[in-house]
Amino acid sequence: MKKSVVKGLLALLFLGLVGGMFLWSGGKGGNPLIPNGTSSKLIVLKGASQFDEDHAFSRTIRKFEELVKDYYGKPIQFDLYLNSELGLEKDYFAYMSQGISVDYAIVSPSHMSTFSKAAPLMDMPFLFRDLEHWNKVLDGDALQPLVDDVLEKADVMLIGYAGGGTRNLIVNKPIRDMKELKGLDIRVMGAPIQTLIFQAIHASPSVISYSEVYNAIQTGVIDAAENEAAGIRQMKFYEVGPEISLTPSAVKPSGGYPKIFRTPSLRRGMKPVLSDEK
Repeated sequence: MKKSVVKGLLALLFLGLVGGMFLWSGGKGGNPLIPNGTSSKLIVLKGASQFDEDHAFSRTIRKFEELVKDYYGKPIQFDLYLNSELGLEKDYFAYMSQGISVDYAIVSPSHMSTFSKAAPLMDMPFLFRDLEHWNKVLDGDALQPLVDDVLEKADVMLIGYAGGGTRNLIVNKPIRDMKELKGLDIRVMGAPIQTLIFQAIHASPSVISYSEVYNAIQTGVIDAAENEAAGIRQMKFYEVGPEISLTPSAVKPSGGYPKIFRTPSLRRGMKPVLSDEK
């Protein structure tokens, strides 16, 4: 499975407000053929984003909705819930795996670790040298075994990658070298590999919910976190962590995982629109 979103699509989605780049691509040719017998009844899909309408992730999802409508050519409605109204990314993925509440979202691979032990390898810290390296890996099929594992273990289909923003340290004090990382109380995502990586550089990682990071730094529970620029801006982490250390710890791909193939009729009708498969 390539990083395709819509059959016939070859689109470079926009730069995020603060520099996160989002790529989606697809196969060549015209509109996909929708199999005979697919119902024309209105399909309503529910999406979720932790962020507001202006955040790069939400804007990417809106572009996804627009393109699917164009290529599907049948009645379809997208209801996108913003500002964590339906929870956080880890909740979205669990809902999609269960076939409830959320049909599509952008989710960090680290939040899939409960279902797929391999998935967090996609956004392991320090995995990619730079954006060029990130793009080269995604243009190939190096991550395909991880995508297949997610589908098998969680029954959730990866239809594209979003991301490309670099994650840097947000700290309440200057961090100038590796020695100053020793013992640093830092928030990490829930996947074990995130904890192990920061332990390896002698920091003191803790798993804390994304929505609690601001207060945790403000109250001294932790001294630092790591995030890309779009998240730092949206969540105002710079107010409590004014020292931004340009590590960068990751060039991050986040997966857009829609759970929209629950029934056989919907699978037959929508799958050609969302992939290279006919």
